[in-house]
Order: sequence, then C-alpha cells, then structure tokens
Amino acid sequence: MTVKQDLSCLLFCDALRYDLAQRLASALTQQGSSGEVSAVPVPFPGITPTAKPAVSPIADRFTGVSVSDLTPVLTERGTRASAEVLRAELARAGFQILVGDATGDPTGRAWTELGAIDSYGHQHGWKLTHHIAGELRAIERRIVALLQAGWQQVVVITDHGWLLLPVACRKSSYQSR
Repeated sequence: MTVKQDLSCLLFCDALRYDLAQRLASALTQQGSSGEVSAVPVPFPGITPTAKPAVSPIADRFTGVSVSDLTPVLTERGTRASAEVLRAELARAGFQILVGDATGDPTGRAWTELGAIDSYGHQHGWKLTHHIAGELRAIERRIVALLQAGWQQVVVITDHGWLLLPVACRKSSYQSR
C-alpha cells in the first residue's frame, strides 16, 4: 500500500502481530473497507524504545542509541527518545497528534496511538489471549471512526509482535558432562 503523505492518519498499535493484523484487516473488509497487510524489517532489538521511533514517519530524525537502555537519540538535540519526545517531533513535522477519540482535520496528516497488547501481555502473560478480541474490536472501531471523519487513509503501524511461547520453549536446562 502506498502511504499518501497528506490525508493519512497513522495509527500506532504497539505489538500488533502479523496474524492479528490479518484478523483486523478481515474484520474491516467485512465492513466495506479495503486495505492490505504488509511486513517490513524492524530494528534490532525489536523492542518499543528502539522500534517505535524507527517505524515512525520521522525515523530519520533519530540516530544511535543510549548504551544504557538502547533508546534512540534525537539527532538535532541529543535528547533520548520517549513517547513525549516522539510526539513533539511529529508535531514539529506537521502531524496532528490525536488523543482519545479525537479525529482531527482530515485535510492534513495525523498520528494517533491505540492498543494495549504489549502492556497487557507484559502484565498478564498468556492471559493476553483472552484480551485480544477486545483489543482488535477497539482498533477496528477507531479506524472506522477516522474514516467516517473524512480521513482518506488510515495506516496502522506497529513496532513488533507479541509472541507467546509454550512453557517447554521458555525453559531450558543444561547439564554438564
């Protein structure tokens, strides 16, 4: 899918796995929207502090990382990336920052965030599986609301997926010979 520079609203959803993106796309198609799901390489390590700025439309404004925690640094100011720094830099680049249910001005471009897949998974582990359907419905409703508000395109971006491993894969034991 080609992202139009203007008239696009970027919706960031932390840890939206590829399979969940496919489910979201299917639900939106059933409602009459069209789109596609694609994957691109993400930075290593694929964790929110490094990957979120890298998948943003202003990735070129960040460089390097803080050695202590792998956080990218805003090149111009030397400021460590954070959610607030990223949003402020997006605003400087002409993006509306949409918070809550705000739909903004669809004649420009915008950035919004939604979803608690990553934080829920960290807090509750495997119980995340019970939470996914509700998260996907919330994202679906947000996309529909943005399209109904006049946005020509809503592009959902994510930084990494959430992988649940069976217990046997998470535990390793080694024996000396």
